Amino acid sequence: MMTGTLKPSYPETRKPRKLPPDELIRYNDENPDAFLEEIGEHFHCSGEAVRKSLKKLKITRKKRHSTIKNVPNPPVKNMSGK
Repeated sequence: MMTGTLKPSYPETRKPRKLPPDELIRYNDENPDAFLEEIGEHFHCSGEAVRKSLKKLKITRKKRHSTIKNVPNPPVKNMSGK
């Protein structure tokens, strides 16, 4: 028979987050063109930590606008002039 406590084995308090979600969202809104490495330099962490934090916040990478994506390529002119 084992004796002991019923205290959970995990810590009662968690480590503070490396990137505060509210500050990350504010920085992302103010600097929408910033690369992950640039955001990491601002928060003194790696770009991978920024990527994971943005993923947890369900903020995805920038996508091309549909108007730019669907523009056809200009016709190629023949060099001989025909």
